[in-house]
Amino acid sequence: MSRDAALMVGFHSRQMLRNSFFVQLIVVTPVSFVAVKALVAYGLGAPLGDQVWFEAGAAGMWSLTTMSAGMIGFQRFQGTLPLLAVSPHGAARIFVPLVASTACSGLLCFPVAVLAVLVCGGQVGWSTSLLMLVSVVLFAVGCVAAALTIAVFFVLTRHAIVYEALLVIPVWMVSGIVTSLDSSPVYLRWLSVLSPLTGPVATVRALLDDADPSLVWLGLSACATVSWLLVARLGFRDALDRARSRGTLALL
Repeated sequence: MSRDAALMVGFHSRQMLRNSFFVQLIVVTPVSFVAVKALVAYGLGAPLGDQVWFEAGAAGMWSLTTMSAGMIGFQRFQGTLPLLAVSPHGAARIFVPLVASTACSGLLCFPVAVLAVLVCGGQVGWSTSLLMLVSVVLFAVGCVAAALTIAVFFVLTRHAIVYEALLVIPVWMVSGIVTSLDSSPVYLRWLSVLSPLTGPVATVRALLDDADPSLVWLGLSACATVSWLLVARLGFRDALDRARSRGTLALL
């Protein structure tokens, strides 16, 4: 990432953190996730798992990621989308930091999840393995790739924001955030290959459970991330051309 792109991501992130809606998402989603897990553990008489903090943080980060694509719809609402689309800097330099900033802001969900687990009397597991850091980074990059792909539809369809919330729970299930894919139906495991988040979640869960992580899942997620980025690049260019030709960039 270039210095200019990093500065733009930082700028957009600061703007969003001044918005109570995004701050609420960063806090409420991981806290709610931990609370539900704690209630289930209490009902079963079992301790809160060491990996719950990561699951809750991942759930919160993905929830924020789905909202990040709506930033383009918000630019249309403000009337600034046509100006951004014709910028001499190019669409990628303008829209990638805009969309990626909210997904990156979702990293704040992890410390919130850690605090929620400690308040509930749980333990925060951690691994010194390099795979732990690689998995967290790959999860964040996967969220950005997914956000950019989803953003294509927010350029093509003015009412795509209506379907924004419908992306949260299905991806939680497909990626194994809610429960391990080992106990999921076979068709869900096949679908999980398409998610760039599956490998990092499975790897972190295995590391915190003192099990051997599967590098195959991590490799598949890396391939899925690259594929989503390519789809986003090609789709975004086509979406902007279609919106320009139809004259819908400025229409609500």
